[in-house]
Amino acid sequence: MMETNGLRAQSVRRRNLALVFDTVRQAPSTRSELVAATGLTRSAIGGLVGELASLGLVREEAGRSDGRPGRPSPVVRIDDGHVVALAVDVGVDALAVAVVGVDGAMMRSARVPMPAAPISPGRVCSLVVDLAEQLGCRAGRSSGRRVVGVGVAIPALVRQPGDVVAFAPNLDWSEVSLAEMLALELESRNAATAPVVVANEAEAAGVAEARFGAAALRSNVLCVYGDVGVGGAVVAGGERLVGHHGFSGEVGHIAVNPSGRRCHCGGSGCWETEIGTRALRRRARLAVGGESDTVADILRLLEGHNARAAAAVEEHGRWVAIGLAGLINVLDPEVIVLGGLLGRLLPVYDEAMRRELGTRRFRGVERSTEIVASRLGADATLIGAAQVAFGALVDDPFGVVRSQR
Repeated sequence: MMETNGLRAQSVRRRNLALVFDTVRQAPSTRSELVAATGLTRSAIGGLVGELASLGLVREEAGRSDGRPGRPSPVVRIDDGHVVALAVDVGVDALAVAVVGVDGAMMRSARVPMPAAPISPGRVCSLVVDLAEQLGCRAGRSSGRRVVGVGVAIPALVRQPGDVVAFAPNLDWSEVSLAEMLALELESRNAATAPVVVANEAEAAGVAEARFGAAALRSNVLCVYGDVGVGGAVVAGGERLVGHHGFSGEVGHIAVNPSGRRCHCGGSGCWETEIGTRALRRRARLAVGGESDTVADILRLLEGHNARAAAAVEEHGRWVAIGLAGLINVLDPEVIVLGGLLGRLLPVYDEAMRRELGTRRFRGVERSTEIVASRLGADATLIGAAQVAFGALVDDPFGVVRSQR
């Protein structure tokens, strides 16, 4: 019985350790603020902060005076000097790898163009390790910091559990055990031995925005990222919604146009076929494909008062609104973050989007859903991939750090 009680107490302590760690990740806090945020006693907070500091995860610094008498309270903040994640963004046009801190800070990054398709998963894994080595990853460390996780963001359906790429249409991959393959490649070349986690790229970017970006500290968030493809992430009650198979967030494949174009997913009239890069370029009579920056092209045409570009942007805003209206009705988010091309062009189609949304609201029901552009920009996917990789550390800081020492 005493042994059972001891195990229960240890389990509670580890849960509380995770709670305090995650609270500090959201914002630097004094011990008093941690008491208020967690509901734990001051003595419990003192012990937990001390343990997190011994694990190299937090540090206490002198606080700033607020003008009141007495010494200001020390502030507990993330210590970025001991553990990092390796983040990977497998894009259609480029492959990027970064070393990212627990607080979302991008420490170092490297990027190379993706070879022309088709490219094999094995070749991609080899390129990832090449870039990791450029960033100083060796024997599971980078600049003296332990790599505790590897996160991969990819434009694909990712099956959970198992981190299997079920279908990546733009890479022509299906049923690829990417996490297992990359872990073996990293280990065989002595770059890292940490667990590998794989996530859809839009989902990863949404996680980053919900944690550190335009929706930081919001509980109910919808993130929609659109470039060539369109995907999203849903954060409900502060938790990422994954779905039964891990496929949640595929908002680009909501059917919005019964007479629309054929989509690479196999369906027709998907939202992606109306608001993706290719759709906007077709409407503006721009060449589809190539390396031209669509946002720059559209803005240049608008500055020249090109009527076709102006009509294309107007139509783009209308289709964005049609999809968002349905998602708002289903999810009732507090804030919607638009990223990729959708975020970069929001200022020019915003009026048309809101005008269309106004025709689709429930009659007599006022709902305030804030719609904003991504704050993290091109870094969102890498930062999000790192946060997915840090999931095990956040859930059990003691267990992960101790297991890798």
